[in-house]
Amino acid sequence: TAENQELQVANDVAALRSSFNEGKSKPFSARRASLETLGRLMNENKDLICQALYEDLHKSATEAIATEILSIQNEIQEQLDFFEEWASPQSVPQDPLNFPGSSEIHSDPLGVCCIIGPWNYPFALILKPLAGCLAAGNTCLVRTPSNDTCVKSASLIAELLRKYMDDSIVRVVEGDVEATKAVLLQKFDKIFFTGGAVGGKCVARAAAETFTPVVLEMGGKSPTIVDSSVNIKVASKRIAWAAFLNAGQTCIRPDYVLVDASIADQFIQGVKENIEHMWGKGLDEILKSPEYGRLVSARQYERVVGLVESDKKYIVQGGNGDEGQRCIEPTVMDFGTDTEAFASSRVMQDEIFGPIMPVLRYESLDQAIEFIRERPKPLTLYCFTTKKTVYQRVFRETSSGGGVVNDCLVQTSNSALCFGGVGNSGMGNYVGKFSFDTFSHKKSIMYKKFYMDFPQRYPPHTPFARKMLESILTPRPRKQTQMMKLGFLSVGLAIALKKFEYW
Repeated sequence: TAENQELQVANDVAALRSSFNEGKSKPFSARRASLETLGRLMNENKDLICQALYEDLHKSATEAIATEILSIQNEIQEQLDFFEEWASPQSVPQDPLNFPGSSEIHSDPLGVCCIIGPWNYPFALILKPLAGCLAAGNTCLVRTPSNDTCVKSASLIAELLRKYMDDSIVRVVEGDVEATKAVLLQKFDKIFFTGGAVGGKCVARAAAETFTPVVLEMGGKSPTIVDSSVNIKVASKRIAWAAFLNAGQTCIRPDYVLVDASIADQFIQGVKENIEHMWGKGLDEILKSPEYGRLVSARQYERVVGLVESDKKYIVQGGNGDEGQRCIEPTVMDFGTDTEAFASSRVMQDEIFGPIMPVLRYESLDQAIEFIRERPKPLTLYCFTTKKTVYQRVFRETSSGGGVVNDCLVQTSNSALCFGGVGNSGMGNYVGKFSFDTFSHKKSIMYKKFYMDFPQRYPPHTPFARKMLESILTPRPRKQTQMMKLGFLSVGLAIALKKFEYW
């Protein structure tokens, strides 16, 4: 029952809170042990993970290994390699008023965190942030994807986490929407959510009740600009691959394409040819392809079919589906130069999250940029061009969570780049050090000595004292400040030498 679930979740959170307060997750040795255990979980269960992803989403083993397993393993290794360095106090400059002394910034664990994962990349989008959470010294409650979507994967994630991880540091909640409601009734020190805008708003509302900080990794309609200078063969291949990977169920997929009208025909033809080469020609061949994904549920299939049907007059490739297999072939819609029809079409009203590529031909770059700026800020923006002036202008005049020039999706493999949205596409970021920082509190500490107490700071303030305070506190260019510090050091050294009679 709902009451029993609420009680169980409350007990889980209380146990994690107790463990954190006892310091079980904080020592470097405990963090390393948790990360190594998570790594062992991945190493020892690759076949099970691949099988679950195949049953839920028809992901091939190659795709599962590349986009989920290796992605997680790389993140775990990154945290293992650097978390001690990141967690060490960082010295920062001392201001003149507080000389002599020193200042540091410490990265403190937040406490009990909650990670709520989605179904499209269920392992990667739960276990990658979990690695950063553990590296930062927290305990964590993991909410697996709803059990009415990726059933096998959600169940396997819960099973493996319970089997491998110390339940005083990591606990798991499974179930339907009622389970999520039970989770959101609890007080956490941070909630990390990946999913759609509707879910993100629910999380944000619940978190506001307890002043809980949130990271919302959502999505949106990530645009792709293709100008006339591109290598059409390579550009069409990369965009087709990214748009239809995982049957289009990727939050950073190129959701629509704005292509220079002068090369649009060649570009669309290139996309068609690459679809046939990668997955097959026509629905029958695509159904037999071991490389082409499936929509996660009957509900998702019906939703995407509705999108296809609503704008079917613009279809120039694909459009057919098989309900039994939840498969819709890669579909390309060409709206020509009809900006009004493109903007008002159903496929342009929300994130597609399916194998549909709407294409609009633009006459000028001004038109493409303006189209993007008139819409909510996307998670990613892709720009295909050989001209530096073009991509510099595109990124300067638009706002997005991130961007890539001349490729798609590949930014997620670089752990030095943060991943996150802006505006409607999300808030906060993670990956590598950014994950560690996301699950840490930056605590500033200043250290002072008892000698050289500055008398002018205390009342009563004489005119001389006021002038001294103003002189020290007045903002100065950096070089001038450095010279002042050097002067203070010289005075201090002189006093010390005099005291010990070296002069």
